[in-house]
Parts: sequence; structure tokens; C-alpha cells
Amino acid sequence: MFPGEKAGQPLSQNTVIYGCYWMGYRRWQTVHAFPGLASTLANQAECYRSDWIEMTLASADEDEVRSAYNSALYLSPRRHILQAWADHIAAMI
Repeated sequence: MFPGEKAGQPLSQNTVIYGCYWMGYRRWQTVHAFPGLASTLANQAECYRSDWIEMTLASADEDEVRSAYNSALYLSPRRHILQAWADHIAAMI
């Protein structure tokens, strides 16, 4: 989702936390809080299925049998979720 400087490599996980530090959130924010915030906002919107939200956040399905049979990627709904998240972030800037 966030490309790094090297082609085909993602942004380092440290880059995000250092960005938080740069903005003054050294003790108040963790990178782990971002998926929780995104999940909360998506669930509160009440227009996305929980399967779509969890797949968007790359969460594993706890039901092993269900996950063994369900190979759906939900690409279209995930695009909508991510666009709504991007719009939410952009509105705050």
C-alpha cells in the first residue's frame, strides 16, 4: 500500500512511527492504533460487511474451516473502504 524507495519494496514500518514522532506524538500514538481506528470508522459506517473490513486490514479469519473454504479477496469493496479512509484522512489535513 505504501511503496518504499526501492522498487517493489514497501515503506519501512519504522517510517510511520518516525512520522508520528515528527508530528509530536512520541508518547501518545502507536502504529498499532491506526488499523484499530480504521476498523472502528469502517464498522461505524454500517455499509461494509465485516469480512470486507477484516480482509482490508489483513486480519486472519479465526474460523479455520471457513477460511479454508473462502478464498474471496473482496477487491472492489476493499477499494471503497480504502478510498473512504483516504477521503477521511484528506479531510483532516
